[in-house]
Amino acid sequence: VILFDEPLSNLDRELRESLVIDIAALLRRLEMTAVYVTHDHGEAFAIADRVAILREGDLLQVDAPETLVNAPASVAVAEFLKLGLVLAGDVESGEMVLDKSHRLRPPTNFLNGSRSGHLFVPRNAMSPAPSGSGALSAKALHTAFQGDGYAVQLQLAHGPILDFHSQTRIPEGAAIDLAIAWDRARWFP
Repeated sequence: VILFDEPLSNLDRELRESLVIDIAALLRRLEMTAVYVTHDHGEAFAIADRVAILREGDLLQVDAPETLVNAPASVAVAEFLKLGLVLAGDVESGEMVLDKSHRLRPPTNFLNGSRSGHLFVPRNAMSPAPSGSGALSAKALHTAFQGDGYAVQLQLAHGPILDFHSQTRIPEGAAIDLAIAWDRARWFP
């Protein structure tokens, strides 16, 4: 067993990305077992067959990278991996009440009869919607071009800040509505 303790943390991005691929290929070719400690999610996902999420000494989930991203076991895992939006809420008459005022009506059976919980909406389950038709309203705080689109920091109307990826530039200060693909969202009771 080889222990790697943040071996690439002080390298520039290009070299780090190249070495991640080389290390992963070498470990697989030699059929070696390794424990690789990193704070870089992308690095962990590129190297590991299984990733363990630890928080304050507790093991939250151990799974394949794809499973962690597509089916986080808890709100804590979704928040730690920064997979999207996590909002606390209560259920009243089939509606989610977020931040004591914002109401959403999810599809039937989405809430599974629970009275309170957290709505998790992955980034890929949100898309810009025509004005007034989205489930969530936000204002663009900052937009930065990243080569394959724009990183946009959004302030939701009822408080939380969300990092969002857009194919088009969203001017700072612009209002934007977001639609939710409910089949990819999840309610954690």
